[in-house]
Amino acid sequence: MKLQIKISIFGVFGAISLVSAQSSHSLLRNGDKNYEAQNYTEAEESYRKAIGKTPTEKGHFNLGNAIYQQSRFEEAISKYQSAIQDAKSDKIKADAYYNLGNAYFENQDYGNSLTSYKEALKINPGDKSAQHNYALAKYYLQQQEQQQQQEQEDQQENQEQNNQQNQEQD
Repeated sequence: MKLQIKISIFGVFGAISLVSAQSSHSLLRNGDKNYEAQNYTEAEESYRKAIGKTPTEKGHFNLGNAIYQQSRFEEAISKYQSAIQDAKSDKIKADAYYNLGNAYFENQDYGNSLTSYKEALKINPGDKSAQHNYALAKYYLQQQEQQQQQEQEDQQENQEQNNQQNQEQD
């Protein structure tokens, strides 16, 4: 099964009177255009500049998406966490939790992935993609735990065999 990713581009709408906010707005729009064209490095650059002028939930979320698409998951995690902290709308918060779960999943941190999907589902219980990814993360977490347990048992068995061999040599 493959992870389903939720990528949303949030533009800033409405009249903005401040010059710096207007340039931040145009930088976000430029980032959106680059993202849609799959120019993720250029999108990242525009989003970083926009956040530098006016930090917003949408800027952090979109920056996280651009970084995620470049497989820099640890950094994307940080940006999604910022988007969650700054979130004013439930939609952005739920989407940021969802994508945070995806970034944790890609890092094989299934426990945090599961927690993130659970948070997304608290906000939007009908999200089929979040439900799917939650089940997938749960499965992989169980597999990971079983593998770790097997490795511990194997290691313990090897240690016991080594101890027995050492006692026989004495």
